[in-house]
Amino acid sequence: MSRSLRLLAAGALIATAIGFAATPQISYAATQAAADSAVKAPAKTRTPQQQRMADCNHQAKAEGKKGPERKAFMSTCLKGSHTAATSTSPRHKAKAKAEAKSSAEG
Repeated sequence: MSRSLRLLAAGALIATAIGFAATPQISYAATQAAADSAVKAPAKTRTPQQQRMADCNHQAKAEGKKGPERKAFMSTCLKGSHTAATSTSPRHKAKAKAEAKSSAEG
């Protein structure tokens, strides 16, 4: 029994050593070179649609739009038919109406 356990332990040790030897080792230099090439890669330019999406998103966030109001805003903004004065929110409609009234008065 004791001899069987020793043989089993020795076999496990040998199998482990072979497993580690068969595993490819990556050098620090190779890892660093890969990281450097990833950092130096030029940033991809955005398509016009991606840029429009980013611009509309920033504008919606700046105006604090959420939920259905944001959805409607993003829809009109992405179609290109949105300006800040033509927002669909009641708050912006009231503000635009007040501005129009004050500019008409003088």
